[in-house]
Amino acid sequence: MFDKRLIRIINSGRCFALVGSGPSCEVGYPSWQRLADLTYAELESKGSVSDSQSYKKYLADKKYAEFFRQAERDLGSRSILVNLVKSLLTPAVKNQGVLYELISNWPFACYLTTNYDDEIRSYLLRLNEHFTVVRNRKEDFYYLRDGASRVIQKLHSDLDYPDEVVLTSADYQLFYSDYSGRYFSDKLRQAFETFDIFIIGHSLSDPDIELVLKIARNTASPQHPIYMAAADFTKADEQEYLEKYNIVLVQYSNSDGTHSELRRMLKGADKYIVSRQRHRERSEPAARPKEEIESAIALFLYRRLQGVQATDYLSPLILAGLLLEDDRGIVVEKVASMPALQKFIKGGTNSEKAIKEELETLIQQGLVSNVAEKLTITESGRAKVKEYQAIREIEKDQAYGQFRLNLNNNYDGFTDLQLEQCQNLAEEVIVTTFANRGLTIANQVFSAQTASSGELSDIFGFVSDNAAEIENMAIRAAFVEAMHQFLVEPTHPQREYLESVSQGYFLYHLLGLDPKCGRVRQNIFQRTLWLCDSSVLLPLAAHGCYNHDYAVELFQTLSDANARIYTTPKLLREAWEHFDWAFSFIKKPGAKSLEFLRAALVKSSYKQNLFLDGYIRLSADGRVGTFKDYLSLLPRWITDRSSFDKSITSGILVINISDLQGFVQDDWGEIEEANAKIKDERLRRGSYRSQLQVETEGEVWTLVKNLRSGKYLLRGASNVRSFPSCMSCESISLAILNCRIIIAPSNNRRMGEH
Repeated sequence: MFDKRLIRIINSGRCFALVGSGPSCEVGYPSWQRLADLTYAELESKGSVSDSQSYKKYLADKKYAEFFRQAERDLGSRSILVNLVKSLLTPAVKNQGVLYELISNWPFACYLTTNYDDEIRSYLLRLNEHFTVVRNRKEDFYYLRDGASRVIQKLHSDLDYPDEVVLTSADYQLFYSDYSGRYFSDKLRQAFETFDIFIIGHSLSDPDIELVLKIARNTASPQHPIYMAAADFTKADEQEYLEKYNIVLVQYSNSDGTHSELRRMLKGADKYIVSRQRHRERSEPAARPKEEIESAIALFLYRRLQGVQATDYLSPLILAGLLLEDDRGIVVEKVASMPALQKFIKGGTNSEKAIKEELETLIQQGLVSNVAEKLTITESGRAKVKEYQAIREIEKDQAYGQFRLNLNNNYDGFTDLQLEQCQNLAEEVIVTTFANRGLTIANQVFSAQTASSGELSDIFGFVSDNAAEIENMAIRAAFVEAMHQFLVEPTHPQREYLESVSQGYFLYHLLGLDPKCGRVRQNIFQRTLWLCDSSVLLPLAAHGCYNHDYAVELFQTLSDANARIYTTPKLLREAWEHFDWAFSFIKKPGAKSLEFLRAALVKSSYKQNLFLDGYIRLSADGRVGTFKDYLSLLPRWITDRSSFDKSITSGILVINISDLQGFVQDDWGEIEEANAKIKDERLRRGSYRSQLQVETEGEVWTLVKNLRSGKYLLRGASNVRSFPSCMSCESISLAILNCRIIIAPSNNRRMGEH
């Protein structure tokens, strides 16, 4: 019976599947028993059986690893054994794999498998899903970290790599027990500790599962069990596996030996599991809870204000450069001249200081050693570089793997050479596009902003220029379509790849200009207009609330950078009504009433109020007694709208849209039209709160649009045409890094009981 918790875990999209031989056997591949029988027959036909009694005993006891170790000895060569197994490991009759169809369509983040075949990848390709295939080398495990996705890991490698294959008892000893293979068991243990795992297709008697159990025993956590579909176990087995290994057995009957009951069970569960396609659609960025957004905005903006710290990027560049140096090392003064850094660093005391600071950090971390004034990379440093490279290669493979799939969907009959040519051209297109339209791509990647018609025309031009090298017109058309999907409608892996390219592209310029990025940040601030709403103003005013400290630091940083901060009367009114509701509410029931408790716990029809939150937190700390005491902490004793506005607008200029240069009376009609559209959309989505909400947003939308177009002008604010076109949280990161006008988006609409 399928566990409902397992359904929920799979639907989360973060579960890993550990796939055994069962699904492959269903397709037609020989089972372990059948493979061993076939191998023994081949050995007999070659006259290579030295000890028939041992073979028969191993077969009877199902000790297949020991069986193949004996075969390796008798054949006299590992490569001969692996090639023999490879010739035998083919489907007798290729069947339709129901199990593979199901588990490939379920939204597993990654697949771990002990199988040598490529059936999982094949079934995923049928769904137009590209997954990167890695093996069992140390560098193949670097991807195994929080957020890992779209990877198939062959734990026992591939028969094309005889030295890596886990087949014989000596291999199991090496990978699962010996110190030299410790990384293997350590990484599996890490996977069991980090991810939810569902084991499918393994028998309780498999040698693989026996060793998996040993690792699972050391990672047991009742809150994080491993699930395993297994046949014909007893109640005692069920209890022992849970207590001993933290494995929840999902039982089915296999009396006929065909695992038909497993297929029926998984088909039944399939009705309640979101398909991979639907999960991707459902996983599109959605509105987050207000409480989460309000806290995130202040923290996110504050951190982004710190700018891109170049020294964070110097670390991998320095390590990569030292890796190429010989073992004699290099003196500190010559580090900047290493090829890995030379193209970025322009020289000067600022560059030298940044490099020296980062070198000190790397030495403290044990990644670089300094002996006799010579710097060399340590073994830990080498491993770190390999980790950078492996993660980068997987990221690239996933992005271009999907690009190749899209090519094949647009044109039948691609050769490998043609696919390689298209990928090389795609890489050239991306470099050219970022050099000329980096902001457009970054808008799409970071904040899902739609490109304008002019921007799309430019992108098409870059794609078209490179596509001209393709002689076949049908292939050229397929290339153009696939590049549009890559750049303008990227999948999640492609989006991640473009993020990395974007960061690298901006890094090139930032490091070249200023390793500390000080001048770059100052220039950004000088060209930036900050338009703040209640979600940013309220945490600043509400002393003691959960994100007050971040808001204080945010505005202090803005002030230190001489940033221009604006708001509007309606945005201020929203903040005032939030405060006024708290002020009026506390007078009625009082802080000791049941109604106050409901409001504090955000129960019934109440929504979170930051002033109540601040009062409760400071009361708990013993810093205030009454709400009146709490009000005394505010900049002034606030009793009316005027004093409230003055208290939170110190250093903030209030924009009245009708006072802007370029505003005409007809613009009120444009604002009313925007109000109506916003209200209709919010009613449709069920997010309408009040008329003030839509009036505020309509006015801000009109303000932003006309500032971008140049119709409105602010005194002392020239060249403000680059303005993010949406007010979602997703727009913030790009706005801070690349735009000249910033919106702190409104997500906190008139809190309280409404």
